Amino acid sequence: MSSKNSFPKTSPIKAIFLDMDETLCDTKGADRKLQVWIVETLLVDYFGSISKRKEWAKNFILGIYKKYEYQTILAYAKSSEERDFRISLIMYLFDRFDMSCSYEKGAELLNIISEKRMEFFNFFNGVSELLIKLRKNYSLIVITNGPVLSQVPKLSAVKMENFVDHIIIGGEEPHEKPHPSIFQKALGLAVLNSKEVIHVGDSYEADIKGASSVGIKSVWVNNECSRERLAKGNADFVIKSVLELPVIISKIDKGNNDQ
Repeated sequence: MSSKNSFPKTSPIKAIFLDMDETLCDTKGADRKLQVWIVETLLVDYFGSISKRKEWAKNFILGIYKKYEYQTILAYAKSSEERDFRISLIMYLFDRFDMSCSYEKGAELLNIISEKRMEFFNFFNGVSELLIKLRKNYSLIVITNGPVLSQVPKLSAVKMENFVDHIIIGGEEPHEKPHPSIFQKALGLAVLNSKEVIHVGDSYEADIKGASSVGIKSVWVNNECSRERLAKGNADFVIKSVLELPVIISKIDKGNNDQ
């Protein structure tokens, strides 16, 4: 980790832990663009019916988040590996329309879809500039849930390693957020205690409850992408965009926790 020697002299904050999806990066925006591309380009040679193409695309997006026929698709899969699950998802979606799809063809389509998804994946506007500014004064650690299969390409797509000091992928850890161990690992990497960091994320369950469980101040990015309808509860601060983070840090520096 690169040392930071320009902290604000009175700042209690020395490091910032950051979620990636829907906090730093517009994952759902990429998924929406991918869904349109699947309908308008990928499936044209497979289905003449646009309604079928739309249904296939919608269920594919739901499927990669395990929100569509999860147990059924799991039974299709040859193993518990994420890639195998997604290939099986593609095979199942074709089967639903009485079309056969071999494992090899499913793998080919998954590669095409995954590459296209990463073409659409990016930071929210202004985030890369924000990270550059923050890193001058604070150590930055990304803590992202999700399988290696999807998270590593996302991190690579935005060149995340150029903007932060450490990256922790939940799929590589014994437990993902909100488990305390993943936050404790981040504290160890930062060589700081829980009072010297803040955690920023859009998931109340994973980010806010997780950070609070180990005594880390939490900043809840409750934006239009968040579908959670939970009370603020343990969140120390609530913002609509991560771009508001400097204001929150300023409040903490001044010892003002008013919302």
